[in-house]
Amino acid sequence: MSSNASNIKIINNCSKQYLFLEYIVKRSIKFIGQNNFDGLSCIVLEDANSLSIENLPDNIATLISQETRVFGYYSLKTESETPFIKLFVHEIYRGLPFPFYLTPIITLRMLVSLAHEISHHLIAENKLKFSGNDVDEEIEAWNYSKKVLQNLKNRNRFIFWHWCLREISSWYLAMGRADYSLKNLERAASNFHIAAQFDLDNVEANRNYWLVKKEISKLC
Repeated sequence: MSSNASNIKIINNCSKQYLFLEYIVKRSIKFIGQNNFDGLSCIVLEDANSLSIENLPDNIATLISQETRVFGYYSLKTESETPFIKLFVHEIYRGLPFPFYLTPIITLRMLVSLAHEISHHLIAENKLKFSGNDVDEEIEAWNYSKKVLQNLKNRNRFIFWHWCLREISSWYLAMGRADYSLKNLERAASNFHIAAQFDLDNVEANRNYWLVKKEISKLC
């Protein structure tokens, strides 16, 4: 099933019904800025059951096979394909207590994940100045997400819900610390990652995530 959000095609391949999902994506596009999506062919929504690892880029498939939480990815323009964004909806929802599913928290979560991926598109299109390696680009994507979220989180409707996300983030930070002390690096990285995603001001979670990822890479 597909729909258009101001000329951006949204393809919903999710096998599970997520209430108001496409509406949430459209609102996120509006908050990020429609012009930032110029040149993007579509946004594809997948969940755990609709996702086919065989059809994913090797680096994304490897991360998923290692049980690393991946919220989506940006696909560059090729000779046969125009650029697109694929979001893994089950990961955007994962970690949230069920009562929060129908709250503005989901808009905040979608906004962060979509802003992260659209920053890669802006870099590829030379609309966002950047020079560095892949790790530096990921840091730049985090910073871009944080900037977009900053414009939204202080609105009256979102202040309380952003506070809730920060509280949940602190839970995942604590779990990441525990996993790291037990030398469970993959799980620690996953928990630090989701903690940093839930609260982009959580400097410790973000720093710990990248430090643990470096440790993991040295062991490979």
